[in-house]
Amino acid sequence: HYRHQLSFKLGKGKFVLAVYEKLIRLTIPIDQENLLLLTLDNFDNIPQLVENVHKLIENLNDS
Repeated sequence: HYRHQLSFKLGKGKFVLAVYEKLIRLTIPIDQENLLLLTLDNFDNIPQLVENVHKLIENLNDS
């Protein structure tokens, strides 16, 4: 995977945000093989959402 090939240079990816006319798509890595894909209507507080999802994923991975 291209993402894995660049990670040693760029660091581990945190999230990808794509803004379309009618929705927002947020992709967050859960682990090395899985991604969480969220689609949202107009949502103003993306940074807070990303932080909350990261905390949730960390808690799931710790248990």
